[in-house]
Amino acid sequence: MKTTKTLRNILRYQIPFILSSGLPIFTLPIFTKYLSLNDYGFIALANIYGILVAGVCNLGLLSSFERNFFESEDISKKISLLWTCILTVFSILTLVFFSTYLFQKQISNSIFTVTLPSYLLLFSLLNYGVKSLIQYFSIYFKNSEDSYNYVRITVFESILSSGLALYFVVYESLGIIGYIFGQAMGASVVFFFFVISFIFKKQISFNMIQLKSLLKLGIPLIPRIFFGVINGQFDRYMIGILANLGSLGLYDIAQKISSASFNFILSLEKVYSPKIFKLYFKAKSEFTQKSGILLIPFFYVTILFCLLVGLFSEELLFILTTSEFHSAYPIIIPLVMIYGIYFFGTTGQLLLAKKVKLISRISFAALFLNIIFNYPMIKYYGAIGASWATFFSGLIISLITFYFSQKHAKINYPNHFIWTVLLFLVSLMLNSLLFKYNFSYSFRLIFKLLNVLAYLLLCYKMNIFVLISK
Repeated sequence: MKTTKTLRNILRYQIPFILSSGLPIFTLPIFTKYLSLNDYGFIALANIYGILVAGVCNLGLLSSFERNFFESEDISKKISLLWTCILTVFSILTLVFFSTYLFQKQISNSIFTVTLPSYLLLFSLLNYGVKSLIQYFSIYFKNSEDSYNYVRITVFESILSSGLALYFVVYESLGIIGYIFGQAMGASVVFFFFVISFIFKKQISFNMIQLKSLLKLGIPLIPRIFFGVINGQFDRYMIGILANLGSLGLYDIAQKISSASFNFILSLEKVYSPKIFKLYFKAKSEFTQKSGILLIPFFYVTILFCLLVGLFSEELLFILTTSEFHSAYPIIIPLVMIYGIYFFGTTGQLLLAKKVKLISRISFAALFLNIIFNYPMIKYYGAIGASWATFFSGLIISLITFYFSQKHAKINYPNHFIWTVLLFLVSLMLNSLLFKYNFSYSFRLIFKLLNVLAYLLLCYKMNIFVLISK
């Protein structure tokens, strides 16, 4: 049976998703034997620094590169755009990396209430900095609808990063330093491989005029990146401050599992995002009506996967981790719930409408809400409080983002989207209550299976599986 290009791309993008999400989860039985809850807490704190600094150093160029990619059909201009971004960000990251090397102890003491192991901040920055550079190649392949090369770059990175992390932790006994160093080395090897490959095949160029255009769109996004990263890491930071490293480690494990649902959304976004962007630029008058229809199969598959992760992560924890990590299950459910809702934030409507200042204001509002919800919830309920605070603040900001997205680049979503989201949220909330009040496992398992069966029946009635195959 022949498959369409869209279906082939969907299937191909599941390969890197399975590896990038699956490897961190399925290597947990090994890593949790060598790393404690406190170790995961240290890793989470170091990653806050790496993600924040690497994000700011990109100067919003990731978003402006993705948008400006479609403004010209000239391949040479697109390649020049790619190299202009990479060379600019690489130069900035190099300067910041050496600054971190010189002042890592002072940075650790001033930001965190605990002294992190030597070189942990440095390797975390190296890891996330190189990963951010790889994203430019990924966006180039994704927007070119070259799923083969996109899969190649992601598969190589996932396998090398996980493999080297295992080697340094298990065989070299380097502990948490080996864990982050291995990931950083894996990403670095992949980055330099594609740099050399592009130089030989497509040459290299730098265009100052393009850089000015990119920065004009990207610099207003820096506050959004800054506040967005802080917003995304604030819960971890506050758990480390208000609770303890053990709670932070538990929360980190919960996020590793729950983030599989968001990574799945991103894997599908690689397929529908270029289509939405092309539709906007080539048939703007038809964008409102056609974009909603285009998103139907992707939406239903997304919610199905999020539902499965939310329902059955309890069993996953029991199989893959030691007993001290099993209490992460109640933390996972609200995180999966909000990740499912984040589907509506992946359409890029505000970016298409060039509302970059509005994007930054919404990011600041998200941080403000996160602080208001997280501080009291973490103080009184620890890691579980953080997950529910993330859900409620995320829900409010998602509604605000949805309102402005519809105002500036409207998508006609079918009404049944709303009822499906409500079914998804109610199912997981009821499952959370059944777990909290100690209903028997057999009863909860039957409840889970009935939820999945009901949703599959809904997908069948909506002809979702037929739409996917087209």
